[in-house]
Amino acid sequence: MAKPVILTVDDDPEVLQAVARDLRQEYGDRYRILRAESGAGALEALEQIKLRNQPVALFLADQRMPHMSGVEFLEQALSMFPDAKRALLTAYADTDAAIRAINTTKIDYYLMKPWDPPQERLYPVLNDLLDDWQATFHPPFEGIRVIGNRWSPQSHQAKDFLARNQIPYQWMDIKLSPEAQQLAEYANCDKLHLPLVLFIFIGAQPHTDWLDGVVEKGDRGFILTGPDLQLNGRRPKGWTLERDPYLLETNIPGVFAVGDVRQGSVKRVASSVGEGSICVQFVHQYLRNVV
Repeated sequence: MAKPVILTVDDDPEVLQAVARDLRQEYGDRYRILRAESGAGALEALEQIKLRNQPVALFLADQRMPHMSGVEFLEQALSMFPDAKRALLTAYADTDAAIRAINTTKIDYYLMKPWDPPQERLYPVLNDLLDDWQATFHPPFEGIRVIGNRWSPQSHQAKDFLARNQIPYQWMDIKLSPEAQQLAEYANCDKLHLPLVLFIFIGAQPHTDWLDGVVEKGDRGFILTGPDLQLNGRRPKGWTLERDPYLLETNIPGVFAVGDVRQGSVKRVASSVGEGSICVQFVHQYLRNVV
């Protein structure tokens, strides 16, 4: 699952950079820290996050911004991510406005500027908010979403293709689901161009750090298999078998890699499924010689 998002908004570049720095230092290992210099820019970013079906844990917005105040931004963001926690950053002069915002809207907390030291004046409050969010958080569906009309032949063709290839998907009826209508709007897709197929591209980052020192990887962290393991015609270091590694086999005999994590693969769901089917044959060949 992608890291939940913490989004901070402030029109002052120096303040925005400082907030993002402090957030990244404390939460960067568990959350994705994003920043925007205006409420409008933040809302555009949220539309893309919504289309990617990524969760948002916390909004941290400055109250006094031109064109759109922090309260106005949070009110609109609430319709997109109603479960996200919402906090205002305010100066002393804005304290009364912040208190009114808490009483009249669903803002969870307001924080005073400056927030130094963050260990005392920032992190304790945000820790409580994030703990509350985690307690009720349900991970989103991480797969293809199909938005369409239940009576549309094109929608049935898309669903049939995914089902025949054993690709999990989530069906969203444009007439019955407000979320489907919202996503179609964000994607600038009108009803004449349905079905709309949304999927998360997760192959850009392999996230194979946990395999350091175990299997051989390329410069970008993707796992090397088959011919990619051979350097100047030589088999990989430590290879003990008389044969070359199979097409999808790593430098460890009997350990295979398929899909987005493999170097040279096509980063698509259908391609990953196809590689998995091919890999089964290599597994059987390997087991015939060791069992």
